[in-house]
Amino acid sequence: MDSTDTPRSALDEIKTVSFKQGMRGYVVDEVDEFLDRAAAEVDQIREQMQQMRQQLRQAGERIRQLEGGVGVAPAPAP
Repeated sequence: MDSTDTPRSALDEIKTVSFKQGMRGYVVDEVDEFLDRAAAEVDQIREQMQQMRQQLRQAGERIRQLEGGVGVAPAPAP
């Protein structure tokens, strides 16, 4: 693999992965059902991560605004 290759994550392949069938193998429908559920959870977690990244960016911007503000009152003494 050279520096331009991006390794594929198993999470990226979860929707398209297939397995060979062998003697005494797994029940294909059960594996497919599990992979479908896992893929849905991965999608949901990725969406939540994206939302949290956006919230973090917004919070960072707000902190910079407040720190750069003129006349910001100091914290009260204990």
